[in-house]
Amino acid sequence: MLRLAVDGKVLDALKVAVPKKNKAKERLEKYVSNLEQIVNLEIFRTRPFQMQFKEHYWASLTAIQELGGQIWSLNNIRTHKWLEDNGLQLVEQVNKNQANNITGEIAIIKFTSLVKVEDDEDLAKLQAMTDADLEQYLLSMPANNLAAYQSLLAPFWATPASQVNADYDVLNVNIPSVIAYIKRLVRSKVSNKDKTEFLKALRVLRVAQINNSTYSQKKKLSEFGRTYYEGVSIQSVNKNLRKAILANCYEYDVKSSVVAWKLAFAYELLTSEGKACLVDEEFTAIYYYLTYKKDYFDDLQLKVFGSTIGLSDDKQKAMIKEAMTALSFGGKLNARWKNRFGEDEVSSVIKIFGNQYINERLNFTKSVEVTEFNKQQARLDKFIIKKFKALYPFLATMPALQTNSGNMSRSKVLAWLYQNAETIAMDFVRDELKKIGVAVQANIHDAIVVDRKLSDVEVKCIERAVIAKTNLSYFSLGETHYV
Repeated sequence: MLRLAVDGKVLDALKVAVPKKNKAKERLEKYVSNLEQIVNLEIFRTRPFQMQFKEHYWASLTAIQELGGQIWSLNNIRTHKWLEDNGLQLVEQVNKNQANNITGEIAIIKFTSLVKVEDDEDLAKLQAMTDADLEQYLLSMPANNLAAYQSLLAPFWATPASQVNADYDVLNVNIPSVIAYIKRLVRSKVSNKDKTEFLKALRVLRVAQINNSTYSQKKKLSEFGRTYYEGVSIQSVNKNLRKAILANCYEYDVKSSVVAWKLAFAYELLTSEGKACLVDEEFTAIYYYLTYKKDYFDDLQLKVFGSTIGLSDDKQKAMIKEAMTALSFGGKLNARWKNRFGEDEVSSVIKIFGNQYINERLNFTKSVEVTEFNKQQARLDKFIIKKFKALYPFLATMPALQTNSGNMSRSKVLAWLYQNAETIAMDFVRDELKKIGVAVQANIHDAIVVDRKLSDVEVKCIERAVIAKTNLSYFSLGETHYV
């Protein structure tokens, strides 16, 4: 948690303006406490390197201004406004004219020279601890952090019991497992991504320690049909931390979910074209990808990395998987463009291979597995959009599905259709689990986590039920044990 130490001259000036005993101190403490809380609420939002380097932070400037208190004796002026008017502001907005209700962007702030920022959960502090001190630190909440974590839980605790399930999903946290995860990170060589996961793990741990071993996730519903969560959640942590939080549970995810969804329309497409051929004959690359995935990836890996030196087999596989996933969700092979700020942008596939593996990226983009997959997917995409535009004309004018120029975005329409279909299918999975008395421990879009292994018969029954209700003929579930 960030702690803010304010230069004494601020309080001295406020005392002159508000001489009544302790009132200036109370007003400033309220403002600083609110400022700390707002910045800490956004502390896990991804910060680009430049933001970290310049010590810039995400924060709601509106909340800083409106919740920081008022000075009644000075015509009820907001404390934030008084500080600004007197040249004693504690924060400055970096992205002026960019963060507002129209753009939907959050403010980027920096602290002024009147504020000293200390992070009492800095990884370096834990790395300097002895094993015994680290154990003790992780087992019990530091007293000076208790109030801050309680403030994070205040909205959840204030929610009526009858409303909790509607507003929150609650995780049962395996505290010993999360502590073990943090210890491993502390005693390892860590990357910047690891540092972020460390902070997330510590957040989950501390909340669970004061919330009966549970972690509450505030639901955030998307126009596209999915349920997300505010702040740190089981969806926003990496796989290793997810496994630590829900240790010994089992994840069941839809295999190649977006590709399986698209291929489910292949038979209807062929029928509309009057073709009598089989799906696996007309959509060979996608069918091969779904049905013989290991062979598909092995063949592609050999073509892409056949002469590569210095990149492990696991990293090669991970890069191929990430690139194919990007393509499945509409990523372009070689696209480059300017964003609305005039900055250069490149496609996710280019980012995945980076500048170090340009030849490998070219091998990837030229391989028959990828070119045919892309061609066949584009054919399915076109059919799906045409079908649903006819069924739901509102898609053409739905604001969330428009480009900046006001035209319908094909990629956004596909995302909307897929994510709504995904939610419907996973609701059916949850319904089937409820019938056999299995409680869902976590929801991760196209995956659910349960507290026991499902039998092969149970998995097959769930798959058949979902296929019967949705006509998603290639729907199948994969299993991952969280160990």
